[in-house]
Amino acid sequence: MTSKADTEQVKINGTTYSVRELTVDESDSIDEAAKNPDGTYNGRLSTRLAIAAATEPPISVDEIGKLGQTKYTALIRAFNKMNTLPVPNDPSQSGSPAQT
Repeated sequence: MTSKADTEQVKINGTTYSVRELTVDESDSIDEAAKNPDGTYNGRLSTRLAIAAATEPPISVDEIGKLGQTKYTALIRAFNKMNTLPVPNDPSQSGSPAQT
């Protein structure tokens, strides 16, 4: 079971969603499901499938597609926070100190 510390919270239309990290197996299944009949990859579908798989309470791909852009972006940001590594600061690019 995923603890609250292992999730990112997003409130949309009065509902608080918890977004968690996907497993490698889940990611592999999503990549397969996001292939078009001709074998090309549908990145938009992949993103929506991944968000749907990682979010509680459940939200469907169709429901995600009907969200406003800012609400969709909030889910994407939470998903990315839980499923990507932070990019180390590059002092030559941002003027901020490097992470230690």
